[in-house]
Amino acid sequence: MKTIEELEVFLSKRISEKAAKIKECEENIQKSDQDIEKANAYLLDAESKETPNAYQTAKDALWSASNAKEFYTKQLEKLKGASSFTDQEKEAAKHILNDYLIKTNREQYQEAAELMDQMKSISD
Repeated sequence: MKTIEELEVFLSKRISEKAAKIKECEENIQKSDQDIEKANAYLLDAESKETPNAYQTAKDALWSASNAKEFYTKQLEKLKGASSFTDQEKEAAKHILNDYLIKTNREQYQEAAELMDQMKSISD
């Protein structure tokens, strides 16, 4: 990253990557919720049939789905709370932005000075 354009591409890429990871976690949480509902339905069915093996299988499925949801929920919280950029990347971005602003400021001052010279020559 050396130019403002490269910085913009870099930032966009990082933000998109984080958004994709968040979306994936949210989808996995939703799938886990569906799996929990299915497991609960199997559990009720196994209870009504009074078959211990089916009941155990349903309990295992419910346990797995609940743990998966817990895992993805924690991952989502981490992603939402974590920065997308390292301290070194933030520092590099800060320098690029600062350099860009200084350059832009100088260009604007130069334009203003030229306009002032033109106005002075017109008024003379």
